[in-house]
Amino acid sequence: MKKTYTEKYKEKIKKQKEQIDNTVNWKRNWRNGKFWFFLFIYFIGFMMALYMGAIIAFDKRLYSDSVFRFFSFICFFYILFIFILPLKTFITYIIFRFSYYRYNKFESKTPDTAIIIAHFDFFNLKDWLLAPFEINFRKICKTLIKKEWKFKIFYGINENEFDEIIYNNQFKKLFLIGHGSRHSFALYRDKPIYYSKYSECEVNKDLLKKINQKTINKEFIAQYHCNHGCGKSLADYIVKPENRENCDITWDFWRLGDLNEHINMLFKEEKR
Repeated sequence: MKKTYTEKYKEKIKKQKEQIDNTVNWKRNWRNGKFWFFLFIYFIGFMMALYMGAIIAFDKRLYSDSVFRFFSFICFFYILFIFILPLKTFITYIIFRFSYYRYNKFESKTPDTAIIIAHFDFFNLKDWLLAPFEINFRKICKTLIKKEWKFKIFYGINENEFDEIIYNNQFKKLFLIGHGSRHSFALYRDKPIYYSKYSECEVNKDLLKKINQKTINKEFIAQYHCNHGCGKSLADYIVKPENRENCDITWDFWRLGDLNEHINMLFKEEKR
């Protein structure tokens, strides 16, 4: 019998878990180093573009040199690329805002599922390079509608509001959308929330008492952010062991395209 996408994905997650050793950690560190390498190349290219632009401005005779004209075209497209990235992010943000208001209509008055989208800082360059709302939350909403899960969308909340959602057992299922690591969620890009704060020994007993609960108990968590590094996931702290296998948490970096394709495949599977 042909395996479903979800079954194949769960097998992949199990293999990833088995391969968490020194070799895999070395590869992860290399990939992290690769990010800084490409950032360095990006910076060098930008400085070259500025330098050549200055030469063009002060020495018109270079226009007659075919090699220099070739490099001028490369610099032109490079600079164009620099401007296209924030423009793409801005267009994606407009689409996100329209989708956000659209799917608000499907929110339940008695939700059991929380979709939490990380904060977007207009004044943070990192957020412009990769914004949380570029993750395809529309397909997430469509999938939940198909599943008939009662959901509510949270965007732009602070850490206290985030804690209240985590502690409130009315929300049995959580979707965390944005940036992070295996053991943290960047609700704000430069201020990650570490999942260890929800462990039994760190739990806020006053907040539990306030909402008339003894423990935090969730059934499903999807960490739609990078899950690299060591430490425990949120599910390891607040989901019962028998339900953790059903959670959607990888062991590696998520590339944006791969994550959106994963979300798309889950939606297609649910449609069948």
